[in-house]
Amino acid sequence: MDKKLVRISRILVFGFLAFCLGSASLANPGSAPFDVEPDQKYSKEDEDVLAEKIGISSELAQWRAFKAQGPLKATITSVELQNTMNKKIASAYFDSSAFVADVMVEMSICREEQLKLESSQNKRVQATNILNFATRGTIGTVATAISINPMMLPTDGNILGTIANGSSTGLSLVALAELKSGHSRNVSQVSLLAPIFFDNASHDRITPKVWLYLNSYPIGGSARLTHRQQLIRSWTDSKLAPNSETPAGLKKLKELLGVERGHGLTIQDLKKRQKMLEGLRVTIFQMNKGLEQLTAAI
Repeated sequence: MDKKLVRISRILVFGFLAFCLGSASLANPGSAPFDVEPDQKYSKEDEDVLAEKIGISSELAQWRAFKAQGPLKATITSVELQNTMNKKIASAYFDSSAFVADVMVEMSICREEQLKLESSQNKRVQATNILNFATRGTIGTVATAISINPMMLPTDGNILGTIANGSSTGLSLVALAELKSGHSRNVSQVSLLAPIFFDNASHDRITPKVWLYLNSYPIGGSARLTHRQQLIRSWTDSKLAPNSETPAGLKKLKELLGVERGHGLTIQDLKKRQKMLEGLRVTIFQMNKGLEQLTAAI
């Protein structure tokens, strides 16, 4: 019971955030690092597809037949049909909102690990820079004190000056390397993105209705790619995901998504994973908009 309450509270909190963020993303799709579907109304055919995915095809057909006969009367049959469809739509909406909440939880975990790595990285760079200045200053002062002309002669001062410059350059390179270093092993759970890429990955954490939607075709999709295929192509083209067609790319992708254990995720890995999760969230937000339109239609 406690787990159920936690899950419901998580859905309410993250569902509200998802709605706000989703509205912003759709209002300005050019700001997103992936292609999103245009904010358009579903056609009758699109409504039929979505109705089939959530299991109300029969009820919707009967409902339309009632409406075709003229002004809809509040008969027992029509009310029962409406209640049945509303319950199934609400169930699908709950499932999609729950999945969006899980996506946002993973995004927040990745963000937290990213901030930890960046904080640790900044401390290491600062320490290296302090050592850099101290080393260059100390050796340089001694070199100046004992340096004699001509400057090209291999005097003790010239030698120490060269050492000072070399130390500074070396420590600067160390500082530069620190900017690219750091790995997190705390994001150990397999990502929700894994089943999007790999057919053999478990999709138990994705509810059946959401999974059916991800494997269906978007409304107005001219390329005839499913939501999953569109996401994969978009992420690969934008370099967020490695090319899984190469052995090295496949290995890196599995490490990035937690399918295989590697050296840990870098800051850039965590940023890429967050952007892909955001793309997945926006796609499911489109499902919610379709459900809202179905609700309005009945």
